[in-house]
Amino acid sequence: AVRKDNKQRFSLLEENGELLIRANQGHTVMTVESERLLKQILSADEMIVCVHGTYKRNLESILELGLKHMKRLHVHFSSGLLTDGEVISGMG
Repeated sequence: AVRKDNKQRFSLLEENGELLIRANQGHTVMTVESERLLKQILSADEMIVCVHGTYKRNLESILELGLKHMKRLHVHFSSGLLTDGEVISGMG
């Protein structure tokens, strides 16, 4: 599943000799403790590059009202561009 998923939604992780599969992004399971998995960015100085992938039709609203998490739990960002080679799904 990990290898065949073109959108790179999953990755493999080895932990204590076991191979685990995990979601890379976008999960909304309420039992996930976000504070332990995510880092809140409080200053622009904390990131050299900060990119949010969305549709062009949303740009006017974002510029006027700011980014909102809408139906998701958080606003997701990338610390790089697709051309960097390390960025995964959500930016294309």
